[in-house]
Amino acid sequence: MWHLDADHERPAIDTGLVPNDVLAELYSKSRRKTIRRNLKRLSSSGNVETRLTNDASVIRERATTFLELEAAGWKSDEGTALKCNADEREFFLDTVDAFAQRGNAIFVELLLDGKPIASTINLQSGQSVFAFKIGWNPEYAEFGPGTLVDYKLLANCRAELPDVKLIDSCAAPNSYLDSIWPWKQRVGSGLFAVSRRGKAISSTMMQLKLVKRGVAAAMQNV
Repeated sequence: MWHLDADHERPAIDTGLVPNDVLAELYSKSRRKTIRRNLKRLSSSGNVETRLTNDASVIRERATTFLELEAAGWKSDEGTALKCNADEREFFLDTVDAFAQRGNAIFVELLLDGKPIASTINLQSGQSVFAFKIGWNPEYAEFGPGTLVDYKLLANCRAELPDVKLIDSCAAPNSYLDSIWPWKQRVGSGLFAVSRRGKAISSTMMQLKLVKRGVAAAMQNV
């Protein structure tokens, strides 16, 4: 028996519905202006390129670069970057290696004169891709490198990932992508019980969670 705990919708890309000009058709006028301005300003500093890689022979290099970029900013200051914890770092690298053996670890990088200044790691399962994490060089924060990588992935997904049907942003509720990616993926969490005792316990746990959330909401209004 499945007991749904909570569910929500998050931005996704239906690759079959991506328009030819994503900037003009999916982005607001102000966002289009910002992206074009940032790309132009960044291009004045060097050659700007986007690189998508799922080649297992270079994935460890891409993963190492990603770890450096993710740890270059505030995540390192707060100790939440993967590189800050040896166990998490090794788990991440082992996971990427395992996916890479099947061509299912995908890095999308924003390059300036051949040097990565932003990177995202995405994991593929079947015909779906799940955005995992993002990192960027804080020296280029004024250009919105994370936003540029998201735009480049959206603009190039059909050509670069022809076998992929869906890209799940895995973004938290109220992400800025809500207003850009018009497609949504509904996800939920809960408990799956198979035994009679498990069904009874899981049902009770779900009720207790509802009570706890109700109390928390009431306390916020006091």
